[in-house]
Amino acid sequence: MEGSAANVRTEEKCGGRMPTTIEKLYQSVICGMQDNNIKFGDLQSLLIALGFHQKKNNGDHFLYNYPGIKNLINIQPDKKNHAMAKGYRVRQVRNFLKQNNIGPGE
Repeated sequence: MEGSAANVRTEEKCGGRMPTTIEKLYQSVICGMQDNNIKFGDLQSLLIALGFHQKKNNGDHFLYNYPGIKNLINIQPDKKNHAMAKGYRVRQVRNFLKQNNIGPGE
């Protein structure tokens, strides 16, 4: 099959399999190239997929904790565009994930 050659090349670039949506989102957050282009709902989904639990929300502040770690993560939607997460909150999530070695499958 000629069409499958393109699929093989794509899979080779991704370590033999296609990355999941969560893995792609995780890479976007970790790379830091799109902090202002991460959807708020996607950021929430990423945190839940990584094992975080939503503690509470107060207005537009959503607090998450990770089992065994005392510190909380606070994320917010952007005031101008509620569909997007605030860029500086995405940076805080990235720093938290890196400092605590949290990622998909870990």
